[in-house]
Amino acid sequence: MKKLTRVATGAAAVALTSIVMVAPPASADIVQCPNSGQRACAWYNANYTGSFGAWSTSQTFLGGFNDAISSFGNRGTTQIGWFFDAGYGGERFLQNPPDYGHFSAFDYRNDKFSSLFIYSF
Repeated sequence: MKKLTRVATGAAAVALTSIVMVAPPASADIVQCPNSGQRACAWYNANYTGSFGAWSTSQTFLGGFNDAISSFGNRGTTQIGWFFDAGYGGERFLQNPPDYGHFSAFDYRNDKFSSLFIYSF
């Protein structure tokens, strides 16, 4: 598995890298997201902490996770589309399997997802 890390460029990247390097270790991790059944997993906070949710089907609205996801995982076998708006609308972040990651507080995608679509091939 690979871990996604997205950072800005230039001086902001240097400052952000310093922040990430001194971050405390995570108290939870991707193993919280089961290999069987559920495919899409999410946590409120970066580093897989905070409230946890898992879905095995596409969701037109993420309810209590709406605009609150900072960490995410794909333990399935197909791609997941994470959408900024309910009903699979707005910008889409496409996640390949198996993959997991988190957005920093400075990333524009942090706390933006409102729906998810699990693709089948």
